[in-house]
Amino acid sequence: MTTKQLYEELNYVNHSREKRLQYANLLLNNTYLVPKTLDILFMTDDKISCRAAWILEFMCGEQLDAIIPHLDYFTKNMKYVHFDSAVRPVAKICEYLAKAYYAKTDNAIKQTLTPPIKNVL
Repeated sequence: MTTKQLYEELNYVNHSREKRLQYANLLLNNTYLVPKTLDILFMTDDKISCRAAWILEFMCGEQLDAIIPHLDYFTKNMKYVHFDSAVRPVAKICEYLAKAYYAKTDNAIKQTLTPPIKNVL
């Protein structure tokens, strides 16, 4: 699936939990779509970016480790997100990362977060 096809597919995502979970599972089953979804998320003047944020939040809620390879890109660009309906899911992803980092059990997030990324969060 190309970025353009994914962009078109995001037109079918709505605020319902069912649809967001369906597309989050699509990302988890096709991890090559995660960077493309991030690209769409960071098209900050486009209303579709909110839908990308919704499914990324659900993906991270299901399997936070899926965003690890893309943390640098995510943290460098999240400051540009300005639509309220996209800011909240981005903040929620940051919350998931912070909770994982400070969890009492050892996990991949603790091993991955570098000082520059921690400072942004």
